[in-house]
Amino acid sequence: MIFSKTKLALVFFIFLCPFLFAQNVLLDIDGHLQLKKGAGENLILQSDAEGWGTWVKPITQQRKIIDVTDFGAVADFSTDNSVAFQAAIDSAAIFGGTVYIPAGNYIIQHELKVPGGVVLEGESQGGDFHVFANEVRGSCLIYTGLEYVAEFRGFFSGAKNLYFYNGGTSGVSKAKGGIKLIADDGHFSTGYNRFAKLYMFNFFEGTCLKIEATNNSTIANVIVEDVLFRFPETGMHVLADSESKVQHITLVNGKIGGGRKYSFRNQGGTNINLYGTTFEGIGCGSVGHLVVESGNINVYGYRTESTDSEGSCDEGEIIIAHFFPNTTGSYLRGLTGDGKVIDEGENHLNVAGRNIGRRPSGYNKLQNSAFIGVQNNTIPKWNITGNISSMLMEEPVFEERLQVIKLTIPAGEIVQLTPSDGYQPAILNHQFGTFGAYIKSNTPNIAFSRINAYSSSTNTCSVINSSFHNGDNQWQYIGLPAGMNSAVCESNPQFVFDNSSSGNEITISITAPSFVFGNTRPSLAARPLLSSGGSMDGTLTTGLIAFPIVTSGASELTLPFDGNTFLLTGVNAIARLNNKTGTRFPKGTMITLLFESANTRVRNSAFINLLGATDYLSTSSSSLTLLALDVGVWREIGRNL
Repeated sequence: MIFSKTKLALVFFIFLCPFLFAQNVLLDIDGHLQLKKGAGENLILQSDAEGWGTWVKPITQQRKIIDVTDFGAVADFSTDNSVAFQAAIDSAAIFGGTVYIPAGNYIIQHELKVPGGVVLEGESQGGDFHVFANEVRGSCLIYTGLEYVAEFRGFFSGAKNLYFYNGGTSGVSKAKGGIKLIADDGHFSTGYNRFAKLYMFNFFEGTCLKIEATNNSTIANVIVEDVLFRFPETGMHVLADSESKVQHITLVNGKIGGGRKYSFRNQGGTNINLYGTTFEGIGCGSVGHLVVESGNINVYGYRTESTDSEGSCDEGEIIIAHFFPNTTGSYLRGLTGDGKVIDEGENHLNVAGRNIGRRPSGYNKLQNSAFIGVQNNTIPKWNITGNISSMLMEEPVFEERLQVIKLTIPAGEIVQLTPSDGYQPAILNHQFGTFGAYIKSNTPNIAFSRINAYSSSTNTCSVINSSFHNGDNQWQYIGLPAGMNSAVCESNPQFVFDNSSSGNEITISITAPSFVFGNTRPSLAARPLLSSGGSMDGTLTTGLIAFPIVTSGASELTLPFDGNTFLLTGVNAIARLNNKTGTRFPKGTMITLLFESANTRVRNSAFINLLGATDYLSTSSSSLTLLALDVGVWREIGRNL
């Protein structure tokens, strides 16, 4: 080997190419350097501080910063820099390194391929980044192609301090997006990536950042921080096919503005964590700010701003968050603008609308939401308008006490179920409420919720409807949020079953109606009774229940749990109450038996302990009050003959 003492600052990466070990090469770098065939095999040539070249083992090679301008990149608003950028990336990829992009505006026509270990890093030097009338004073990639600006793979790749601008020609297809992080080789081969201080603008028909794993591959441990995505079709999209994994993805201090379809979309990613993320307004009819179709997501400090600043959308058109059926384990906490929050899975949502003057409790404000005491086609504390063929009670499906009502509605009828006067929720100075119920139907476009909603932009009140039940004969939460203003309109919540255009009789099942203040899906759990007082529906307050005396062979009368006071009709001997059946009243329950007729004998026994240890024989309109003890035993408290 013959070489002269010369500055070899760039030689270290030039001599890494495999062909140098296979042939003689003459290089002109401030002099001449000739390598003979086989020279330096398994070694690399690296210059020291004085410029002397030395053959060293690769392990001594230091990580380098490679400048794209050394490969011919020109920030002149006209030159296609795709080849120069890719050459710099390929050089950095040999041992891993940073590709430095000086401040300037670089045209990129073809998608860049960034492998593991390579980081694209620019300069941020201020300027009006969201207005592209003049040159951006930082490092800006102006993309005019149809794919993503850059595709990243492998471990430890990433980008920071860069501006991505979609500069496609007007009238042609726009770019697919800004950055795509991908794994598709069947291994855990992509991860520990970092994307920081990025500004992406003008991807109106694309996705700013997509993380995608396919073909039984894995992406994990990715950090996205201090990013601003402006007006994309989709801000951030996480996608894992059924055989692959995308997990442990963290977005910190992000802001996604004006997604035409989605702000954040998750399809299969797990352990996705968002901290301090803000979503600006999206258009009418968009799919949603935050949409989880599968997988799960944890969101802390979630905030939406100016969802519909001009008041051009019906609130039913705006989806704040939508968690699809079969999604579980997601957590969402934050502050929302007007719009829907939909959880069709089993997730924990703790979000509230803005400007709520009185902090809502989150408890259901509707009385008798368990449908206790239903008799003769009437529901205590509820009004039914319209004709029904029948009303049947069915077993609870969600909570033990939340009974199901099954209505049969004739053809041509419209039936409405509304809280009775005096039991409508008091709006006070609440400014937002959510109303709905679980409904099941096998007929589409029949069942929906309705409420009066206040519009702050027009200072008016109007009736709005939820979406219809789709008729799949499955339980769906059919409800909607609404603005509130007690000075302008009452809420008047109601459930509507519209069979007016059908020629057939239909059935509708409904359970757990609910109304809560704030933009929060209500809990199915009952409101607790506190030391400060309260009321409940159930065996303490539902009053009189008419019930026939029909006993078993052991003279046992089985009473329903629908009340505490029973008007007993007929005449028969009674020796036991709810003993063998297992449907026993809890210890401490007090009931009163009112006897419509005389000569019903209640026997003193081991199961009914009567005063004086003697039988009780009823007279017309007499009564007997009993207290439940353990194991189905009752004790007389008093009687009225």
